[in-house]
Amino acid sequence: MHQALHIAPVAAALHASGVAQVEAFVLYEDAVPKLAEMLTALGAGGIPILAMNLPRPIAALASYSGRFEAMKLPKLLYWQRRLRRFDAIVTAERTTTILKRLPGRQPLLIHIPHGAGDRAKGFEPRLRLFDEVITAGEKDRRRMVAEGLVRPEHCHATGYIKLAAVERLYPMPDIGTPLSPERPTILYNPHFARKMSSWTRFGEALADRIIAEGRYNLIVAPHVRLQERLSAEESD
Repeated sequence: MHQALHIAPVAAALHASGVAQVEAFVLYEDAVPKLAEMLTALGAGGIPILAMNLPRPIAALASYSGRFEAMKLPKLLYWQRRLRRFDAIVTAERTTTILKRLPGRQPLLIHIPHGAGDRAKGFEPRLRLFDEVITAGEKDRRRMVAEGLVRPEHCHATGYIKLAAVERLYPMPDIGTPLSPERPTILYNPHFARKMSSWTRFGEALADRIIAEGRYNLIVAPHVRLQERLSAEESD
């Protein structure tokens, strides 16, 4: 669900335009009401939402590793016939490119990368399998073109869709103490992966030090997957 705001505004706009019939697919049943609420807020409550469930024996085998990512591929393979009926598939992840590697009808595959930044992981060979790529800005587009991952005429910089949706859907949260306009503001956005995250090594100490110095405003905004992990650890 943490990728939904990259895609839901596009689905809502297509639905509102009337140029396409739109259906939404999610990996898990519990994501259906959350996405329905989001689409309704975007004025597209009529979009059907389907959970990509698996038969129990296949689901049990696929979930054996216990990793969320392990469920993507078997669900895509099981649902591929249904997905191939569409004229286009819009996705924020890249496992869907498996459909391009298999025989059968090939709908247009359109990618909206989620996240931001210059990590090499964001610029990888699977991008070549998409028919169209929509980036948040010209910098990403230029790099993808320069590295031969996309053709210029099939890569488009549109702005950051998720941020535009957040501004539209959600009021500014109450952060308690107002930020001081006289101080510079630091936004600390630690990565969710333990091996790559500064949070696991010195995140709390860094935040405490900045607060103690009193020279800066500090906003700590962990990746949603890190936040979920920390919440789970605190509840154990």
